[in-house]
Amino acid sequence: MTKKGALIPLQLNDAAALRIIRAVAKESERVFFSEHAVQRMKQRHITRVQVLECLRRGTISEPTHQDVHGNWKCNVSWAHAGDQITVAVGIKKDEKTGEFLIVITVLGG
Repeated sequence: MTKKGALIPLQLNDAAALRIIRAVAKESERVFFSEHAVQRMKQRHITRVQVLECLRRGTISEPTHQDVHGNWKCNVSWAHAGDQITVAVGIKKDEKTGEFLIVITVLGG
């Protein structure tokens, strides 16, 4: 435990991250899109359905890592209708509601 009583997060490997991402993405109301991601999706003609399918079916294409704030992030990629889509996603946890995802940006299309 830290001085403030918060638990120190365990290392999150790619397999565990992918299990969390796929489980959370099944409930689309637990997936949130940053303004930047929405702009890039419009620019690249990628739909929310494609992003959700990428999160539900894709594979880790950039290893899971923690940013300077301690948030877990990775890239998930998936080929859809001949297009390669990559979603940069953050995994967050709320003590009341559990895990949720933040779509940071979307590449491909």
